[in-house]
Amino acid sequence: MRYLVLFISALLFQNAFAQTKRYDNWHFGFNAWMSFSTTPVSTFSSSINTLEGCSSISDTLGQTLFYTDGVTVYDKSGQIMPNGTGLGGNFSSTQSALIVPIPGKVDKYIIFTTGGYGYSPCECLQYSLVDMSLNGGLGDITSKNNLLDNVSTERLAGALHSDSSSVWVIAHEYTNNHFFSYLVDTAGLHPAPIISSAGISNTPPSGVSMAPCAEGQMKVSPDGTKIAYCLPSFQLVEILDFDNTTGLISNPITIKHNHIYPYGLEFSPDSKLLYVTNDISPTYIIQYSLLVQDSIHIASSAYQVANSPFLFGQLQLAPDKKIYAALDGNNGALQVIAQPDNAGSACQFIPQYVVFPGETPWHTGLGSQLGLPNYIAGYFKTAYVPPGPEPEPPKTCEASQLQVPNVISPNADGINDEFKVNCEGSRFIPEDLIIYNRWGKVVYDSQKYNISFSLLDDGTYFYVFSYKSVTYRGFLTVLH
Repeated sequence: MRYLVLFISALLFQNAFAQTKRYDNWHFGFNAWMSFSTTPVSTFSSSINTLEGCSSISDTLGQTLFYTDGVTVYDKSGQIMPNGTGLGGNFSSTQSALIVPIPGKVDKYIIFTTGGYGYSPCECLQYSLVDMSLNGGLGDITSKNNLLDNVSTERLAGALHSDSSSVWVIAHEYTNNHFFSYLVDTAGLHPAPIISSAGISNTPPSGVSMAPCAEGQMKVSPDGTKIAYCLPSFQLVEILDFDNTTGLISNPITIKHNHIYPYGLEFSPDSKLLYVTNDISPTYIIQYSLLVQDSIHIASSAYQVANSPFLFGQLQLAPDKKIYAALDGNNGALQVIAQPDNAGSACQFIPQYVVFPGETPWHTGLGSQLGLPNYIAGYFKTAYVPPGPEPEPPKTCEASQLQVPNVISPNADGINDEFKVNCEGSRFIPEDLIIYNRWGKVVYDSQKYNISFSLLDDGTYFYVFSYKSVTYRGFLTVLH
C-alpha cells in the first residue's frame, strides 16, 4: 500500500509538472515570443500582432503548439491554422482569448473568445474547437464561434477546479452583476453555466460610455479562493470569494483605486497580495494586502510598486513565479515583480527586465503593447508563510530594563514602522503580543495572525505582552 501511495504521488507530481510546461511560451504584443524553457528567458519573433488580449499553449514538454489573438490562430510554425481566421475575439479586447485543454483528451482544445466593445459586431462570449491530430499534427479548427453569451464583457478568466484536472472558465456580463462559470472536464465543455449575481452592476455611470464598463482584467487567485477584476468606469477594483468546486462567486469587497482607469491585475503566487495597474498616464503598479478581508484594510494597505509616464498594461504570473508587466509606449520591454509574495519594496520591481531586439517606442521591432497571454490560474502557486514574530534575543537585561514604545508610524519609511521593544539595543516583536482597538477587538495577535502594522488605522490602541514572567500593558498610538 505504501508503494502504491508513493507511485500515485509521483504520477500526480509528474502530471502537475507537465501541465506547467504548457505555459512556457508566451506569444503576445508586437510579434513578441518569450520562452521560459531557458534561464534567463529567451526571446524570438512571433507571427502575432495585437494590442491587448491573447493566449498561447505548449505541449507537456514546453514546445509551442499554437497561439491566438482571439481572431487568428497560428500553429507552431507561425502559419495560420486551417479555418483559423475570423474568430470572435478582437485586437482591442482586454482578454480576447483563453485556450483550455480538454482534460483527458490529448489533442483536443477549446479557444474561448470575447469581443472588443465598440469594435466587434458581437460583444459575445464564444468558443471554437481545435483538433491537434489533424493537418499533420499542426492542428485544425473543427468548429468556430459557437455562442455562449451575447452580452459578455471583455473579461475572461480560467481557474483549476478543486479536482486539479477540470477547469472553470469565468466570464462577466455587462449592464448587470452576473458572473458565468463554465465547467470543462473530461466530457468537454458544459454549455450551461453556473450563474452568480454578486458585486457591482457593470452599468456605466451617467455620461460615461459602456466601453470602460466592459474593459479591465479579471483573474482568479492561484489558490482558487478569490476572483478579482477592474472596473475602469467606476475607478474600482472588486474582490470576491470563488468556490473552485461549485464555480460560485460571492461576498464582494469593493476597493476605491486611487489612480484613474484601473486596468490590469494579478495575484501573488501565495494569493495574499494583489497588484493593480491603471491605463491613463501617469500610470502605476499598486500592491494591496489581502490578509484582512475588508475594504478599509485592503485600501489602506496600498503600496506604490512603480510608476511610469508610459502605460502599464496587463499583469501575468509566469512559470518562474514572477509577475510580468506590459508597458506600452516605451520600448516594448517587459517589467517584472521578481518577489511578488513579499510586501512593500521587498517585492523587487525591476524595470526593463526583458528587452526585445530592435524594439523602439514606435514598435519597429518586437515587444509588448498592453496585453499579455491569458492563462488558467492555479499552476504557479506558493504556500503562504506568515512573517511570524522575531525570536527574542538571548539578552540578560531584566524586565525592568525593557523599553516599550507608545507610538509607531507604519508608513514604510523604515523608521518606527513596527511595535518592537528594546532590550539593550536589540529590538524585537514580543512573541505573545496582542493589540486591541478602542472597542476591545483584537487587531493584532503575533501567535495567530501576524498582519502588517501598516494595516492598523491611525488612532489609540491597547497592547499586552509578557517578558520574563512580567506582563506589560499600555496604550499605543498609531500615526501613519
